[in-house]
Amino acid sequence: DEVNQLPEKLRLPFVLFHLENRSLAEVAELTRSTVPTVGTWLQRSREKLAGRLRKRGIVLGAASLGALLSRQATAEVVPDAFVSATVQMTSAAGVAACTPAVASLVLAGAPGGVSKLVWIVSSLAVTVIGFPLTFIWLLPELQTRQSPDFPLLQGEWREVAHEQNGGPLHAQNPVPYVGVLHITGRNYRFLQTLPDGRVLEGNHGSFVLDGSPAPSTIDFRQWQGTVYGRYDLDGDTLMICVTRHGGPRPDKLSTTSNDDRILTRYERSK
Repeated sequence: DEVNQLPEKLRLPFVLFHLENRSLAEVAELTRSTVPTVGTWLQRSREKLAGRLRKRGIVLGAASLGALLSRQATAEVVPDAFVSATVQMTSAAGVAACTPAVASLVLAGAPGGVSKLVWIVSSLAVTVIGFPLTFIWLLPELQTRQSPDFPLLQGEWREVAHEQNGGPLHAQNPVPYVGVLHITGRNYRFLQTLPDGRVLEGNHGSFVLDGSPAPSTIDFRQWQGTVYGRYDLDGDTLMICVTRHGGPRPDKLSTTSNDDRILTRYERSK
């Protein structure tokens, strides 16, 4: 009911993104708008919906509401194995917390007493222990989706310049390719188009933002491991500095001799 009370301009993007699990790019295309505009609409719709729920006694911030409603966010970041392990651990913790007197009383009562006790204690344990653990697991991903830069980063970014060791990366032997960084949701991939038309896929995976002031931090999660970096977003210009081979996070957007960092400048292509 509360979603239906939202203005049409806010309701449609909200339903498409949070309930139908569409990407920001898809929502922008369906609503004939831009990704940044869709991001603004989503933030306003979450704020309005949170305000309506607050009047009913349900206190949720816009960030928490968005996280709860986004099936995509949950599916991406919580593996089944983690959920299973959390339930098993909290169930064991809950059973261990029972006093011998309570356990004896239940065991003496009825054959189904043990099952009922385990179920009750497990339910309480999952609520008390499991929720904080799951929240800690989800926190970086929730921060990423609620970062003001998250919707602005969506789309395609063309590589225009990069440096290493304090100078141009390919100063001696220029590499004639067109590099494009594709960002969809929390996922990214880097494609290189060679002069002969061949397209090579470079790094791909997911990323995490922390919402800190510029230059903000960004972590690229790949199958080889996590690459730590910093970025600065200024309109249609994106600067990213990373340390290769899993090295420590750069302290600024620059490179010096033998620091194993790469600084790349991108321009939005669409």
